[in-house]
Amino acid sequence: MDAKTMTMRATARRLAGWRSGARKLGLWALALTMAATSVLLVAGQVAKARTLAPHQPLGELVDIGGYRLHLYCQGSGGPTVILEAGGGETLLDWALTQPVIARQARVCAYDRAGLGWSDPSPRPRTAAAMADELHTLLHRAGIAGPYVLVGHSLGGPLVRQFALAHPQDVVGMVLVDSSTEQQGARFPAAYRKAMAGAPRMLRLVSLAADAGLLALFPGVFPPLTQLPPDAAGGIQALAISSGKMFRTTRAELIAAEADPTPRPATLGDVPLVVLRRDPDAVPVPSQITPEAAQQFETTWAQMQEELAALSPRGRVILAEGSGHGIMLDRPDLVISAVQDVLAATR
Repeated sequence: MDAKTMTMRATARRLAGWRSGARKLGLWALALTMAATSVLLVAGQVAKARTLAPHQPLGELVDIGGYRLHLYCQGSGGPTVILEAGGGETLLDWALTQPVIARQARVCAYDRAGLGWSDPSPRPRTAAAMADELHTLLHRAGIAGPYVLVGHSLGGPLVRQFALAHPQDVVGMVLVDSSTEQQGARFPAAYRKAMAGAPRMLRLVSLAADAGLLALFPGVFPPLTQLPPDAAGGIQALAISSGKMFRTTRAELIAAEADPTPRPATLGDVPLVVLRRDPDAVPVPSQITPEAAQQFETTWAQMQEELAALSPRGRVILAEGSGHGIMLDRPDLVISAVQDVLAATR
C-alpha cells in the first residue's frame, strides 16, 4: 500500500472518529438541555405554588352555572354599590376605595370570569355576556337591587349593558375613565397600529406564566406601588402563577374590538358621574408622535362627554394628576363620586 493510500485511510478514520464524537457531543448537549428544561419547569411549578399560597380568596366563590365567580362584599345599607374592574384587573384593584365606601353602604367587588380567583367562562367575552354573568352572580348570591354601578375602563361598557338590560335595578352610575363601544374606529391610526400587537404579546406572556417562568422571575411583573402591600402582592401572585389572567385579558381585548353591540342611547334620569383622566399624567408610547397623542386625548375627552350625556344628570370631572387608573392614582375622587351618587339616590 502506497503512502498516499495510507494517508487517505488515516484521514477517513479521523473523520469518522470526529463525526462519532460530534454525535455523542450533540446527544449529550441535547440531554443536558432537556434535563435543564425539566428542572426549570419543575422549579417554575414549585415557584407558582409558593407564590400563590399566601393569597387566598377574600370573599365567596359563587357557582353561576358550572363555573364560579369570586365575590367580596363589605358594609351595609342600600343602594348596593357594585364595582366593575377594567380589562385584566381584579377586585383587588379597588382596595383603596371599597373599604371607605363600605362605611356608607354595602359595596361588592368581584372578579370577572377568568380573572383573579374566578373560574374561566365558556361564554364569549362580550359586554352583554359579561353583564349577564354579573346579573346571575348577584341573583345567586342573594344581593338584590337597587344598585349603583361603578365601571372602570372596559368595565364601563359592561355596566352600561347591565343598566340597559335591567334599568329597574340601576339607580346611579360612576364611570371611571370608561372605554366606549366601538372606540377603536375613532382612535388615530398610530394608536390602532400600536395596539395591534397586544393579543400576540398576551398569548406569549400567558405561556410564560403557565410554564412558571414569571414566578421564577417576578420582577418582570412588578406590584402596583399605589396599593397596600397585601393587595399589590395578591395581584402580582395571581398574574404570575397562571396564564389564565393573560388569556382572559386577551379574550376581552379581542372581543371588545369586534363587539358590534351599540352604545345605549340613554341611561335614563339617573345620577351619573364620569371621571376622566388627566392627559398630562398619561405617558405617551415611544412610537406615538405628539400630534397623534394629542388627537387621541382630544377624542378620549369627547367620548367621556358623550358618556355623561347619556343622562340629563350626568357630569364629567377631570381627575387632575391621574392617569387611566383613577382608582389607584386618585381614589379620593372615586370615593367622592360614589358618595355623591349615593346621596342623590336617597
